[in-house]
Amino acid sequence: MTNNGARIGLVTYSGLPHLDHSDKLLQAALIARNFDAEAVVWDDPGVDWSSFDLCVIRSTWDYHHRRAEFLEWAERVSALAALRNSAEIVRWNSHKSYLRDLHMRGAPIVPTKWFQRGDAVDLAQLMTTCGWQDVVIKPAVSASAHATILVSLTSEASFAEGQAHLDNLLATGDVLVQPYMASVESYRERSALFIRGELTHSVSKPPVLHSESKDSDYRLVMPSDDEVALARDILRLTGYDTLYARVDIVRDDAGNPCLLELELVEPSLFLDLSTLAVERLVEGIAADLR
Repeated sequence: MTNNGARIGLVTYSGLPHLDHSDKLLQAALIARNFDAEAVVWDDPGVDWSSFDLCVIRSTWDYHHRRAEFLEWAERVSALAALRNSAEIVRWNSHKSYLRDLHMRGAPIVPTKWFQRGDAVDLAQLMTTCGWQDVVIKPAVSASAHATILVSLTSEASFAEGQAHLDNLLATGDVLVQPYMASVESYRERSALFIRGELTHSVSKPPVLHSESKDSDYRLVMPSDDEVALARDILRLTGYDTLYARVDIVRDDAGNPCLLELELVEPSLFLDLSTLAVERLVEGIAADLR
C-alpha cells in the first residue's frame, strides 16, 4: 500500500487527549504502515483541520453535552477534510430518534415510548398501562449511559426517583422510556463490531445499570446466527456506508434478538480484543484515502 505520507487525525476529547488504550492500538498500527496518525481534540481551537487528509472520530466522549456544537464542528471539518463517519451519519445517529427511524423500516428494537421536551408524563400510569415492572429512562441525546437510570414500580424510593428524573430530563430535552430487558443479567448485552460493513468480532457486555463495569467484564464471544443476521439487517436499513459500526443487541423475554443501540458516532470498538479489527480498520482507512 502506498499512502504518500497521508495525515490521519484520530479525533478525541480533552478528557482523553492521547486516546484510550484501544485506539492507541489503531494509532500504532497506522504509524507502522507509514501513516502520520495523530490524536487530536475535537474542540481544540488551535487545530488546523485542513492539514489532515482524513479525520476519524474516535473517543469524543463529551459530544452529548454539546451536541449542537459538535454537529457544527463535524460540518465544518467535512468541508476541510474527509470525515468518518460522515457528518450526515453523526447528525442522524447522535439523537436516539434514529431507533424510531429503523423501527419504521422494519427493525426489531427494544419497545420504546418516546417523549418530547416539555411533555408531562405520569410514570406510574405509563408503566401500568404498558405492563412494565422495571423501566430504563434515558435522554435521547446520551452516551455511555449518561443520565440513564433503572426504575422499579415495586420500589417506592426507586419510583419516586424515576419520576423526578424523568421530569428533569423532559425540562431540557427529549426522552426515551423502555422496559428493562432481563436477559442482560444472564445472557448479557452483545455488541457486534463491523468495519466497512464486515463483522470482525462480537463482545459480551455487563449490565452497567446494576454495577460498575470493568474492562475485564468485556469479553469476546461467538455471535449467534440470528444476532449476525439482525446486525447485518440493521446496517442495511441505515442506507449509510460506514467505516465502523457497533450494533448493540439484547434478547427479549421470548428470546428473540432486538436492537438496543446502533453506535456510529464514537463507539468503543474493543480493538484490544481483536487484532483482525485493527487490521481491517487500517485497511478501511487506506481505502477511504484512495
